[in-house]
Amino acid sequence: MDKELFDDLVKSMEQMNEIVAGEREPSRIFEVEKDPTHVISALQA
Repeated sequence: MDKELFDDLVKSMEQMNEIVAGEREPSRIFEVEKDPTHVISALQA
């Protein structure tokens, strides 16, 4: 793996650990609906 890509991966993992520990806020949050049937229907069209 390219050293620059590996360094980016390590930085990302460190940020993830800070978020999990409550030391950092996530940059974005995704919410998934409990019943995504309308999404499945749209994908099948």
